[in-house]
Amino acid sequence: MRSWSLTGDSTVVDDYLDQMPLAQLASADDVAAAVRFLVGPESKVVTGQIFAVDGGHTLRRGPRVDSMVATFFGPDA
Repeated sequence: MRSWSLTGDSTVVDDYLDQMPLAQLASADDVAAAVRFLVGPESKVVTGQIFAVDGGHTLRRGPRVDSMVATFFGPDA
């Protein structure tokens, strides 16, 4: 079975970043910083929230994945 990810196809990544307000992919350190905030005293009054660490991705559409799908399943997929 072939594995794939959004970052494995530069066409998909470019389109993904074009749709993202901050135009950068999050790193593990970015997610860790959010976790540190949520478990620390700074968030003591934060309750029942959805905390997106996505560079604004949820504000836009997702990437076009046609090229990735064609690579994975073939050009007629």
